[in-house]
Amino acid sequence: MLSRLKAAFDREGIDRTKIPLTMDSWFVSQPLRERRLHGGFTKMIMAGKSNDPFTIDGKKQDASPWKTDLLLHDPTWGIDGPSWRVQGHSPTFGSILRFFFQKSTTRSSSLMHFRRVSMRGAEIWPIWKQQHRIACFWKILQSLFPIRAMQ
Repeated sequence: MLSRLKAAFDREGIDRTKIPLTMDSWFVSQPLRERRLHGGFTKMIMAGKSNDPFTIDGKKQDASPWKTDLLLHDPTWGIDGPSWRVQGHSPTFGSILRFFFQKSTTRSSSLMHFRRVSMRGAEIWPIWKQQHRIACFWKILQSLFPIRAMQ
């Protein structure tokens, strides 16, 4: 499927290196991530799961405790809420950038950024906001039309 997508982009003259790829609620293996990088998708962001182990400065724990242990920075640089961007290590994904942010007044969430060159939080944030808008659109569409079985 990735090969067909790459061929379609090439036929249309679309520079896929400019298009961010967001992934939600599913795992991306290291081989699949590498295939995407070789396929020209260099900006990949995935929602972090609470049970993803993550090592920061030699301390390893799941993302859930990190969310409560971290002191998020005040909103700045175009990010709507408190956030913290940190480089760390994941046993599944290797060296990655993790972007923690406050989703509401009580919940924190995180994103994982896969790229050879690190993006700033202000670059990650608008990409993920677009993913969120798409998810909301599909939820509304599914509530209006009987397409619940659609994936």
